[in-house]
Amino acid sequence: MGERHEDRFNAIMDLIGTTDGKATAIEIDVVARMADRKSNEEKGNKSENKFMFYAVRLPEVVNLRNASAEEIYFLKIDKWITFDKSLHLPELPVQIKSSRKAVNIYKEGDPETGKRPRPEFIKLNGIQVVINCGKSVGMPEFKSQMTDEIQRITNALHRRPTLIQAIETINQR
Repeated sequence: MGERHEDRFNAIMDLIGTTDGKATAIEIDVVARMADRKSNEEKGNKSENKFMFYAVRLPEVVNLRNASAEEIYFLKIDKWITFDKSLHLPELPVQIKSSRKAVNIYKEGDPETGKRPRPEFIKLNGIQVVINCGKSVGMPEFKSQMTDEIQRITNALHRRPTLIQAIETINQR
């Protein structure tokens, strides 16, 4: 049983135990949803902590900072990252995911389910570091992903230099 399902199961069993087996379907549904939300928040927090732990160890990273509440909510920006001047990149927004699949769906959508890429990623013209920091990611994979993201964004900015101004405008809010 996966962690999320185990958390759900335990929450439901706790409810049943505290109500002497007389929990309603609505109560069970509410408890299960709350357990899901808590599990997702914990997974997200672990991924963000892992991102910070690894990113500060990369020589090309000179600064990391948290996004504002508005940036988190409206633009799905978790952090901002500043690279060494030699990379010629502006401070970039970061979206941290907990799986490779979540990264792909965020950036490209999911044809199987008909999901489109995240509108926030489109709004940022793809000029956003989107990285998997899930449980199985170690430093070598993190470095590889970061190198790929730097290259992807550098290429996009060379094709359309005006995108730098769009990112800087968001950053100045």
